[in-house]
Amino acid sequence: MKFNIQMPAILLLLIFILCSSPDLEASTQPIGTLQLEKGIIRIRQSGVDTMHSEQGKILPVYNGDEFQTGLITFVRIKLNGSGDDIELSSQTFFRLSNISAEGQELSMPVGKATFNVKKPRIKGRKRRFRIKTANALINIKGSIVRAASLDGVTGVFTLSGSATLESLDEPEVVVEINVGQASQASVGETPDDAFVVPPEVIKTIMDPDNQDSLTVVIFGIELDVKIEKPAEVLETLDTTLDELEKEIDDAIDAAADAKIKLIIKNP
Repeated sequence: MKFNIQMPAILLLLIFILCSSPDLEASTQPIGTLQLEKGIIRIRQSGVDTMHSEQGKILPVYNGDEFQTGLITFVRIKLNGSGDDIELSSQTFFRLSNISAEGQELSMPVGKATFNVKKPRIKGRKRRFRIKTANALINIKGSIVRAASLDGVTGVFTLSGSATLESLDEPEVVVEINVGQASQASVGETPDDAFVVPPEVIKTIMDPDNQDSLTVVIFGIELDVKIEKPAEVLETLDTTLDELEKEIDDAIDAAADAKIKLIIKNP
């Protein structure tokens, strides 16, 4: 009888301990907020998709959240604690892969965004801020950086501070990008040496709606892209970002087979 009386108390203690677990609590706590300035956005949280189009709407965001912005869309994400800001442009696929006190791990297989990263220091050591695109890895060091990823090309432009760019295929080659400089990396190639961006090109780089057309300026090089087979990559709304990364690889191969014409003009 004594055993039966004590069991509920033991169960309650066990539930209290489990519910008070720091890991469990952290996984259910918002890690920042999202504000929709204009346009439309799809948010995937814990496998559930929601669509939002109310201008000025502010929503909590969590680790692992995935986002897809529509045409003529502008979104601001502010991360708690660090104060880092992220601005997403139109037609961007983005994921908050892992946000913690140690640093930020993000994914942007397709799209364009501006990252305002505060000085990344944790008790005297650097805090990570990394963005993985379809073909490259960007490391930001307390900077304001504009980044774009499209058709197997990743571009980085640094407005302040510095950043590095490396290819996922050849990570041993790392290019440092300082203020006013840019670099880009194509699939299967190492990043270009950093170069100074002309003022007339900077305006195009910073235009949040530039990617709404098929003519995209990726930091000094104009790509007039005529896509036939892989156009559906940017139109798929129900795919996860993991699936999208594979689709992008397949689309690049299809584009090569279809002989996509790229008109490249140096600034």
